[in-house]
Amino acid sequence: MRVIAAFLLAAGSLAASVTGHARRGNITLVTLGDGAAEVGWISESSFRFTRCWEPVCMSRDPVKEPVPVKFSVTQQALTWETRYVRLRLERATVSLRAELVSDGTLLFAQQPVVRAAPAGLAASVELQPHERIYGFAAYGLSAEGKLEVRGERLATATPFFLSSRGYGVYYGMPGAYGVDAGAAERDRLHVRNGQARQWEQFVYYGPTPKEILEEHHIIAPPMPDPAMDDLRRGKPAYARDIPSVGGLAVSAMSGVLVPAIKQVLAWSEYMSGPRWEPYLYTYLCEARDRGIPVVRPLAMQFTGDETAAPITGTFMIGDEVLVAPRARAYLPPGVWTDIETGQVHRGRQWIAVDAPPRRFARNGTILPQQAPGVVELHYFPRLGAEFFLSEPGSDGITQLHAAPAGDVLRLEIEALAERSYEWVVHNASAPRSVTAIGAAAPKPEYDAARRELRLKVDAPAGSNIIVNVVLDSPL
Repeated sequence: MRVIAAFLLAAGSLAASVTGHARRGNITLVTLGDGAAEVGWISESSFRFTRCWEPVCMSRDPVKEPVPVKFSVTQQALTWETRYVRLRLERATVSLRAELVSDGTLLFAQQPVVRAAPAGLAASVELQPHERIYGFAAYGLSAEGKLEVRGERLATATPFFLSSRGYGVYYGMPGAYGVDAGAAERDRLHVRNGQARQWEQFVYYGPTPKEILEEHHIIAPPMPDPAMDDLRRGKPAYARDIPSVGGLAVSAMSGVLVPAIKQVLAWSEYMSGPRWEPYLYTYLCEARDRGIPVVRPLAMQFTGDETAAPITGTFMIGDEVLVAPRARAYLPPGVWTDIETGQVHRGRQWIAVDAPPRRFARNGTILPQQAPGVVELHYFPRLGAEFFLSEPGSDGITQLHAAPAGDVLRLEIEALAERSYEWVVHNASAPRSVTAIGAAAPKPEYDAARRELRLKVDAPAGSNIIVNVVLDSPL
């Protein structure tokens, strides 16, 4: 793929200096010698920057509530400061520099936006040593098992990327984008829109990928309300096509919330049928409400694990389930239980996977699964866990909690809808006693071979039922 390399060939000078400014709500209008710019705050973590070569740029203010911002002006720069971010616009060059208020660490720096040859606009983001860049829906690279795009050249219609330094950038103008993520200059990420007459970008501080995506969710097009039937009949209208399973990790880091392959939801090979519907429906609702993808690469879920950072062949579906589709898989920090066999593995290691694909649940999670006439609540101790189960046809949730409390295992259901549940406690010893608050004490069933405890509870709508279990060996 050939990407035009002359990103910084400007028609005229590289930038014009600031000649004036005016504030209007969350927006600061900046007058330049050869056009205009705007800085608009979306939240205390994120801002919008626009550059044009007209007297006034096309403006939009996606946030109606005022964002608390301190504004100051010197001969050198215009400066905005929120609780988290300090942004500096250099008067002489119209370059940007954002740093963390807490300790002054450089977050994001960009050279002036320029009119590039032969057409379009371009800007260069400064890259720091060891900074990783994800996104841009670089599916051709993911086929080779590569998640990071630093060092690559590519063309994209998905102009969104995440940085391991804790920020993300979305380029808001339509057009065909060319990206040089350090193939020519290792310390620069060049982005060019060959069709744009105005430049618009949104810069988000996270610092984690999930928090960055939540900031992007403020301005992204809204996702329609999901329905349980969306899990039963192929590809819903709001799903986005990706070319293959190899692109799942890249699609998530590019802001794709619900991926589909060949007219079916992309996770269907690993999680399909009524068993997984309560779990998947909950994460469809989270995608709508928070802008977090249903499928998550390990780099999104385990940001502190350097080994996990480049991995595409193992990934998460939701927060609780790790999918290992190959004969070898990496398990991130924690203790992991094979959902089908009950075998337990320590994290931070590579394991051989028998008869892939396999699914693993991390300790400290609750995994709801539909069974005939009952929703099973699989709890993997020993850490405390919670799950907010989305209820179809309602904005409300059923809250599920499980945790050891001294010698007692406490299991709680705050039920929005009437339903029968069965707690399934994994990796547990036999029960000595079972009591309950809000319902009759359930009769325990214990499988010694699998070290699995079952407790069935009927929960009326609006009830709060707590089951206390004393085990032979406390968790």
